[in-house]
Amino acid sequence: ETISRDIVVTAWESLYHLPNDLINEGFTVTNSSWLPLYIVPPTHSGVAGGRWQPDDILRWNPYTWRNWWSASAAYQKPIVVKPTDQVIGGTLCAWECTYDQDIIPVKENLIALSERLWNVNGSVSTTKFNESAEKLWAMADLLLEIGK
Repeated sequence: ETISRDIVVTAWESLYHLPNDLINEGFTVTNSSWLPLYIVPPTHSGVAGGRWQPDDILRWNPYTWRNWWSASAAYQKPIVVKPTDQVIGGTLCAWECTYDQDIIPVKENLIALSERLWNVNGSVSTTKFNESAEKLWAMADLLLEIGK
């Protein structure tokens, strides 16, 4: 059976269904590249401390997929696609962590991901990002307290 091209695909996997192939087949995708969008337990061998930092996301190209796993097509050479309207954003992924392991990295990296996706063709200095992010982190902390 054929999958409708109206389906938006979260392109996280870089072994069987490569992002460039999905795009060439007419799918719309969100980029969920292992590097820098995954948050995993601090003991995971794929990234020191279980996460990449907001600066890594700010330097990331939303049209690029990288992976730590040697079997991945994106391991030694990143998968890079030309800028296209078929890449509609990115997805921050967190797995195998407790709430306490996830909440701070998700909060910090989600703000960086939002900045990067809203500003795909530009760049923001780390200093300027941190000044803005501190205000947002404080608001996120307040919302987390309200939600408890």
